[in-house]
Amino acid sequence: MKKITVFSILYIFAFIAFGQSKDERANTPVPFTLADRDRLIKLEVQVEALDDKIDTEIGSLRREIDSLCREMDSVRSLMYIIIAGIFGLIGFTVWDRRTFHLKLEKRIEALEKPPLVYSPK
Repeated sequence: MKKITVFSILYIFAFIAFGQSKDERANTPVPFTLADRDRLIKLEVQVEALDDKIDTEIGSLRREIDSLCREMDSVRSLMYIIIAGIFGLIGFTVWDRRTFHLKLEKRIEALEKPPLVYSPK
């Protein structure tokens, strides 16, 4: 048990020591030259140009989407008209069959009645 404790303590101290050495390397200053500064400025200009380009493209896409919405509205209206026509045709068919059926029933009833026979007196 004593060996495990000593080994774990040594392991923790080694971990702390290597961790501090890495932190010291991370805190060292990085040389920043004028060429780096110029590259950053060029990069900022390019990013701004891309932002402007993206904004114009987004505007044109919005206009196209609006025109597509208007076209979809006209297609939707046409679809409603077609559906109304189909229902009207179904209604007309039902009305026509009912009317024909009533006339046919009257004719059948007239044929089923016995004829009036006049008897001589």
